[in-house]
Amino acid sequence: MIRKYNNRSFAYGVPGIVIINAGGVCLECGGTGFVSIAGWGLVLAGSILLTIGIGYYVASRGRSLGWLILGILPMVALPPFGGWYGG
Repeated sequence: MIRKYNNRSFAYGVPGIVIINAGGVCLECGGTGFVSIAGWGLVLAGSILLTIGIGYYVASRGRSLGWLILGILPMVALPPFGGWYGG
C-alpha cells in the first residue's frame, strides 16, 4: 500500500462525506431558493471530493484507476431512478 496516496484518500474522502451530508440537510430543511441551490452545490462538491478520495484509495492499493468507475457509478445511476435525492 502506498502510504502517501492512502493519506490523501482519507483527506479527500472524509470531508466529501461530511459535505454530502451537509448538502442533504440543506435539501431536507430548506424550501426553495438559495438554500436549495446551496444544498445541491454541496452535494455535488462532496461527491467530487469523495470520488477523488476513492481514486486515491484505489491508487494506494496499486490497482487500476478503472475501479474508480465503481465509485462513480452509484452517484450517477441512482438519482435518475429516484434514489439519493433524486426524487
